[in-house]
Parts: sequence; C-alpha cells; structure tokens
Amino acid sequence: MIELTLNGGPARTAAAPATPLVTVLRDELKLTGTKVGCDDGRCGSCMVLVNGRVARACRTPVGKVGGAAVLTIEGLGSPERPHPLQRAFVETGAVQCGFCIPGMILTAKALLEAAPRPSRAQMVKALGANYCRCAGFSSIFQAVERGAALLRGEAVPPPPLPLDECWEELAKATGRARYGADLVREGMLHLKVVRSPHPHARVVEVDAAEALALPGVEAVLTAKDVPFNHHGRIIQDEAVLAGDRVRMLGDPVAAVVAVSEAVAAEAAARVRVRYEGLPAVHSPREALAPGAPRLHAGGNVLARQAIRRGDAEAGLARAAVTVDGAFSTPFNEHAYLEPEAALAWVDAGGRVVLETGSSHPHLHRLEVARALGLPEDRVRIVSVALGGHFGGRTDVAMQCILGLAAWRLRRPVRCVYTREESFASTTKRHAFEIQGRLGADRDGRITGLRLHMLADGGAYASAGNFIITRAAISGSGPYAIPDVWLGGEAVYTNNTLAGAMRGFGAPQST
Repeated sequence: MIELTLNGGPARTAAAPATPLVTVLRDELKLTGTKVGCDDGRCGSCMVLVNGRVARACRTPVGKVGGAAVLTIEGLGSPERPHPLQRAFVETGAVQCGFCIPGMILTAKALLEAAPRPSRAQMVKALGANYCRCAGFSSIFQAVERGAALLRGEAVPPPPLPLDECWEELAKATGRARYGADLVREGMLHLKVVRSPHPHARVVEVDAAEALALPGVEAVLTAKDVPFNHHGRIIQDEAVLAGDRVRMLGDPVAAVVAVSEAVAAEAAARVRVRYEGLPAVHSPREALAPGAPRLHAGGNVLARQAIRRGDAEAGLARAAVTVDGAFSTPFNEHAYLEPEAALAWVDAGGRVVLETGSSHPHLHRLEVARALGLPEDRVRIVSVALGGHFGGRTDVAMQCILGLAAWRLRRPVRCVYTREESFASTTKRHAFEIQGRLGADRDGRITGLRLHMLADGGAYASAGNFIITRAAISGSGPYAIPDVWLGGEAVYTNNTLAGAMRGFGAPQST
C-alpha cells in the first residue's frame, strides 16, 4: 500500500508502484482536474506539485510519491473560494478551452513560491514546458502577474466581468469542468478502435477470435454490425467501420469493447486483419494523372469550382509586366490539447445518448442516427467542455462507432483517443498546390490575376466540396482587380482526410 498526503489530507493506493500518478489520480481517486493531453510528457497538462515542486503526473510513478505531499488543482481552491491565481486566470481571460489551465496554474504557483515578483523572463522559462493552444501566452503572463500582485496583497484593476458571472471559467480553473475523458457511468465499458496500417488496401478478412477469447472482452464490432455503414459531413463517403476497402492510414476497421481500457487495448492488438495492398495515390497530381487508381465511384475529383470577374487572360495580356509563381502549403494538424473522447449509453426511454465535445451537435446527432438506422429524435447529443476546436471538432470521430456499441450492448461505453490516434485519424487543413500569374500596368495597377489551385482532400470529402470556392474568395486579397479567374479542383488522395480549420481556404490562397 502506498500512502501519501494529497491536497492536505491522507490518501492511499494499492496500485503497482510503476503505475503513473495521473492514472491513480484520475481513475482511482477521481481527481480529473489533472489532464492527459500528449501521452509522452510534453504538453504539461498533467502538472501537479510534489513537495512543492512541479512534476509531470503522466511520467511520475506513484511509487515515487510515497510519503510525499501532492497538490492537484482541486486542492488549490474551489469555485466558491478560488486561489488568487485561479481568480487571476479567470479575470484576465486566460481561461479559454481550459484544458491546459490546471497544469498552467500549478506551474505558476511553484514559480511564485520561488519568485514572488517574477520577471517576464522567469515566467517564460517556468511556463515554457506548458503548452497552450487557445489563449496564447500574453494573457497567461498577465494572469501570473495579476495573481502575484494579489498574493502580495496589492490592489489590482477591476476585471471586465464580475467573478461570479464567470462560472464556466471558474469550473475550468479549479478542475471541476468535465471533458470527455472525465466522464464516468456505473458499469461503463471501454472501446478501442482497430485501424488500418495501410494507405490503400482491400480488407480480405477480419478475425476477432483471439480478441474475443480474452477475459473481459464484451464484443468486437465490424462492418457487418453497422446498420448503415456510411457517414460524412456533406457526402456520405466514409465507412463507420471499413468493410471492403481502406483508403488511408488510420481508417477504422473494427472496434473492441471491454471491461477496462487496458483489456480493450490488448484485445484490439489481437484482432487479425488480412489486407491486400492496393496502389496508393499520394498527391493531387498523381490522382489526376491518366490511369490513376480510382478512389471513389465518382472518380478522384471531389469538386471543381471557379470564381470569375471580367476576362483574366485579357487583363494579363494588356499588362506591362507579369509575374508567375508556384506555391504549396502543407497539411496542418489542429493540435488541440484534448484528444477526442466521448461516452455513450442508452437512457430509460430507449434513446442513444452521447456526451461529447462537439462544435456541431446537430450534425453529430444526424450522423449517429443515420448510422444506427434510427430517427434523429432517438439520439441525443450532450455537449461537454471542449478542449480546443479550431474546426477539427466538426466532423464525427468515434461517435458513430461509440453509439453503435452502446446500442448493441445496452451498456455505457467510453472511448478516449490517444494523441497518436488523434493525429492519425482526424481531419487536417487541406494541403494546396497553387500556380498563379499576376499582371500590372506601368503605374503599378493590377490588371489581371489567374490563380489555379489544387486542394488535397485526402481520402474522404468532409467539407472539401467548398474549399476551392472559399480559397478563391480570398485569393485576390483586398485589391480591386478588374479581370480575375480563381479556381481549381479539390481532389481525393490516400492521404489523411482534410476538413475545416481556421480560415478554411483563406490561409492557403493568401
């Protein structure tokens, strides 16, 4: 038995000494204010104080804190009685999605214990190991300065809003807010997804016998278990669970449901999938080449669009000078700190309920209902705290699979993605290839612009139907150009699927 002082009181655990402290805090002691964001100790979301010093709870074995004093965000203050740092983070607007904030506040507390009046350089050094994706560090540094002043007993300017009106931010700053991975229901099962290691392949066989033989495994779901095995934001070109073909690395092929996350992960590794590799397409130009593998029934061109004004060729022809350019932009990961997570169950009225972080709950309800073959009013989406968005929480991730598991088993089921899964399987900003020509007269006035764009939509459509139009709208910038042509194609490839991200087309074309 390992004994420690936790948030000022005695605590004990029978966990193995090598168990990460964060696992004991979250799963056993139900202190979910300590977050898990990166799986490898980089992000700082799991920071706690051990004997007053900052420690990464995901990298600290619980055996190392025997006899020590551990402080988590819950022990620092409450919404009713917040610590001055928690109050300062709320009052300066540093709390946005809030996922990084518990670790940030505890790191700041350790700094102020050592340096009650820290310089900006000291703050940069102390907080440099804590990632924030939403607020940026200006408001966080302001929060630390304000908190330091409050702790010194100095007067501070009044905040824009009274503290008691900032109940959501206070919940986040004190570790009381609940994100997807914090949700628990009695009798809850855990789901892990088996994913394709191939960018393009035929699924020949899924053998779940070895996984099903593992004690604690409740079910292995495959394509044959899905009532309507299609989903997608605009075009339903994605499979809930791939049945005949995978089109990208990370495509879901099966889902394992078990009594614990560890058992589910072990069973997922025992699902044997036999693939037959197919030629893969890795760029839009490859996809448009004669004889390229056909990735979808309608071909490899998802959308072809253009915006015109006047005659671009005539405008370029009368220019005194023209400039040609070729540009490319890569895929971008949203990199929100909270990996995707959700909990599903069937309520007393027979409705499928999903608690999930979502920017588009109505779309998620439609997608889940359609996949399960249910009327929309038989599915309920409950939005919980969302640890970052930036466009990436619009499309469904595991929600259709999770709804299926809960519906089939009539048990609560939770799924929490690893950071690797989040990177591998969710939407990205579209990669672009752009060819442009700009013309101007001798007075420097732009006479014409032609911009041809190729957008890499990845394996599935998502919001790619509109990406060229959105990029074209922004492509001429703030200039009044009489003759323009801006357009191109969004193309299917075997790369990761692309979707909404901040600016949606504008960052690529401008």
